[in-house]
Amino acid sequence: QELNDVGQQAEVLIYFGYIEYRNAAWQSSLDYYTQAQSMIDKEAEPYKMGQITIGLGDAFLESGIPELALPKYQESLDYFRITQNQRAMSILKWSIGRANYFAGQYETAINSLQTARSEAQSRGDTTLTAFCDDFLGRTYHSRNDHAVALGYFQSALDGYSRAKNIREAERVRALIGRMYQQQGNFQKARDSYQTARETFRRLADRVNEAATLYAMGSLELQDNKLDKAAEYLQQSIEATEEMRRVSSSSDLTAAFSSRIYDRYEAYID
Repeated sequence: QELNDVGQQAEVLIYFGYIEYRNAAWQSSLDYYTQAQSMIDKEAEPYKMGQITIGLGDAFLESGIPELALPKYQESLDYFRITQNQRAMSILKWSIGRANYFAGQYETAINSLQTARSEAQSRGDTTLTAFCDDFLGRTYHSRNDHAVALGYFQSALDGYSRAKNIREAERVRALIGRMYQQQGNFQKARDSYQTARETFRRLADRVNEAATLYAMGSLELQDNKLDKAAEYLQQSIEATEEMRRVSSSSDLTAAFSSRIYDRYEAYID
């Protein structure tokens, strides 16, 4: 600002938007991206515009409105095509697939995710491949194709572990636990949930810990272990009430419970 360098100001605002996104402060994230957008020439700065529009799309998606995220992702993809940034374009295809998954457009989601996965694999991009496997697992699970889903989840867990993406690895481990629970293999489900929960607690990730505690309580309720169920569900409710913001997509909240009051209903049961 002191140097009146508008381009650098916009770049810093983009980074502020990214930080707020990681803090789950969606409105603040939107504010920073919108401010940055007003400061740059769209035609002269396609890369920055790509960063801004994907950031806006992510904030909309995390706010639970994939129908607003999708056009922003498509706009971002167009900007990155101008820059010929191949990895950025693959990330956008993954983002579009993810948004279609949350919108319930499963076939479209699979097509986008498979394309992004193929491109990531060809470049040896372990992290992006794992992200694609993660959401392919979620999509096939939503289609009740559990065997295919489990294969993708296992592949995502392996990829995240190799890339040292600890939080993402434990999210997938918890999703695998849910699949074991649905198959009636309660002990394997318990082990997966407990391992994930301990990691989330170590990372101070209250959002994912609360969602996992809800899953653990639901498991014990299903297994008629009522004291344990009450304990986990109460802890999940306490953790939820401590949080000022709860994401609706990238964490486990959407996977285990799209409605926070499900946690209260389970505790009442």
